[in-house]
Amino acid sequence: MRRDTRIHWPDVRRRLKVSDEALQRALHPDEETIQKTLLRRAQRLANRRTEAAAPLDLLSLLVFRIGDDRYAFPLADVAGVGPLTRCVPVPGGPAELCGVILDGGEARSVLDLARLLGRTAGESAQRGFFVRLRANHCELRVRVDGLEQALHAAPADLAAGDAQGLDLPEKWVEHVHRDGIVVLRADALCAEARARISNSKRMVGFSSQEAHSQR
Repeated sequence: MRRDTRIHWPDVRRRLKVSDEALQRALHPDEETIQKTLLRRAQRLANRRTEAAAPLDLLSLLVFRIGDDRYAFPLADVAGVGPLTRCVPVPGGPAELCGVILDGGEARSVLDLARLLGRTAGESAQRGFFVRLRANHCELRVRVDGLEQALHAAPADLAAGDAQGLDLPEKWVEHVHRDGIVVLRADALCAEARARISNSKRMVGFSSQEAHSQR
């Protein structure tokens, strides 16, 4: 049987177009693609338990953004991260409450970290990402505008917690990175959130007893 050796130019052009589009996406990723990539990296680092740890003199940080400001939590206090999708607002809830999401198959409240810090909430409270914190037997989910990177900071990169000029209580600040990243204390923020709104009946999945049982 004689094979058809003719070139099917429409098919060739279609394949070239698909390849060119894929190349352009790889070279010029959009904001959503960048955020998804950062999210995957942060999840791998946050869930890493068996791989070799960073040297003891380095502090591993999850860097994130609120408006134009950059903050971080120690990765040791980060139990997980995720996109803030399908966040359901709670009518009559506290001002700090973004709403309720499904996390791990359970309904959980998410607080707006910008409001907890006394900052003006910039982007929509139903968009962005959530960071799940665990500290001092307390579990807390907070909303941030964007995830940036996982960073290993050397002691020389960090100044002692100094909230002067930051308009933040000193007890909330662990370090200030030389790049201007404010490292927050998860335990202090958990305590602050508990003191402000833990008595609200509209809060879901926020209690020190429950967090302790999930460890």
